[in-house]
Amino acid sequence: MRRPVIILIGAVAVGAGALAVYRMRATDEASDARRSATQLLRAQAAEALRVLPMRPLDPSERASELAQTLAGAPTDIQAGFKVGDSDRQEVVRIVAGFVHARFVQPDARSYIAWRTSEGYRFRDRDDVLQAGGEALTVEALTGRLPRADEDLGSLFCAAWEGLRTSGYDQGIPAKVAADDRGWGVSFGWLAANQPKSYPRAKGRLGADVWYAPPSGGYVPWFEPPVTSRALLSSHDRVRAATVGIVFEYRDATRYPFVVHLVQDPATARWWIDAVVVRGFGGHGPPGLY
Repeated sequence: MRRPVIILIGAVAVGAGALAVYRMRATDEASDARRSATQLLRAQAAEALRVLPMRPLDPSERASELAQTLAGAPTDIQAGFKVGDSDRQEVVRIVAGFVHARFVQPDARSYIAWRTSEGYRFRDRDDVLQAGGEALTVEALTGRLPRADEDLGSLFCAAWEGLRTSGYDQGIPAKVAADDRGWGVSFGWLAANQPKSYPRAKGRLGADVWYAPPSGGYVPWFEPPVTSRALLSSHDRVRAATVGIVFEYRDATRYPFVVHLVQDPATARWWIDAVVVRGFGGHGPPGLY
């Protein structure tokens, strides 16, 4: 605990100062308790992930084969929420295609082609590079900041190649869970008053493993025609899905990789809305999504 600082602050006055010392110490002790609980939760989650059987991500594997594996994942459905076979098949197809394009096949242009063929587009350049801070990602992976005449496609490809030749490549997935303990699908509502409370993956591992802290989201380079923010500006709630996959990365760490999707009520199309990695330690897996 940081008691010297607390005592120094509390020594400014006697009456109110003494109360401040008590409150600060109580808060500090509560923080220590939360920190210990978080560390225990992370350790328990890491052990649950450590014993999972894994298999290599095979470059010759097709997205359809990955979808067949994911189709066997345990599915959790929010009470009162109705899911048709077509919804589940489409969500599985999208996430399997995304994982295959991003992590299995090696070519940046092929990933861009998959994104655009599915209806996604590059976001605004300034939103990605400046507001989103991805100019620093480009610099870290290529050794230089973006030039004003470079479009996002060129920068994405340069960063993609830099990722594979830099020290950050240890965060690239090398293996995937070999049985359904390392997969999970859930469906439910995403509400306007809780715009980040997507359905929670549970599966056979349980939510405590899937959602062990800390978590890290990524600045997206692509966007769908309609986002959850836009949908929730005109709807009280929208249909949503979450798909969780346990990966083992090149540095032998294992983290749950979680993809959140929303459904456009006007077209019934499902779209990737966010990508999050849970429970990572010293570093997070790379972005470029």
